[in-house]
Amino acid sequence: MKRLNKKTTVKDTSNEPDDDKKRKSKAANTIAQAFRNTAKLKVTEIQTAFDKKLKSVKVKPRYMGKQVDNLGYVIFKAFQLARKEISDTTNYYVYGECTYNADNEDGSTSKYNVTRRKENKQHVAKMYSHLRERIYAVIQSGQVINLSTLAFTFHFITIPSGGASSTSREKQSLLNKTSVNLVVNDDNNCFWHALVMLVYANHAQIKTIKMGRKIRTTLAKELCDHCQMEWDKRV
Repeated sequence: MKRLNKKTTVKDTSNEPDDDKKRKSKAANTIAQAFRNTAKLKVTEIQTAFDKKLKSVKVKPRYMGKQVDNLGYVIFKAFQLARKEISDTTNYYVYGECTYNADNEDGSTSKYNVTRRKENKQHVAKMYSHLRERIYAVIQSGQVINLSTLAFTFHFITIPSGGASSTSREKQSLLNKTSVNLVVNDDNNCFWHALVMLVYANHAQIKTIKMGRKIRTTLAKELCDHCQMEWDKRV
């Protein structure tokens, strides 16, 4: 019988289990870090009014990572989620509202509610940027915002489309247009009076509404109340 002289190399596998543990541990840490920096949100409620010309979309956190500290990023994600409930072809005004808790140094909690004035579809970035500023502006020194308590409500107000346009921006030229409704009143509710004429453009009494009769004030107050805003206060 011929003897084999070739040496056989035996692979050392004693360190493989430790290497596997290191790889798994590193992967677990990476995943954990990703979750700590992740903010997941969800739409929790949608309300419509005035023949669906007003749509309010409420967004709350589904998961808020412990290391999430970019409020602007959270607001942006919340708005983008709410925006999906509106058709891409819809022209609208939108304003944002936010409720949240802030933790005090003594262990107690303070509750806040802030609102941002309306912006049109082309300037929504201003809306959520200013909303962020308002959130930070009202908290006191030493308070920490509890991001998991954030609740956003974005109110979308549909602007009817159609009609001819004018290139002239002169005041008299605009007032001479039949499509321009001049709001004359002696209070701070011009926004609501003007908004009523947009929301109720197809109302059976639209001519009476445009004339500034009592029905316009009644509908304006209803719209203001539905938006949970304060009557006779500038918007």
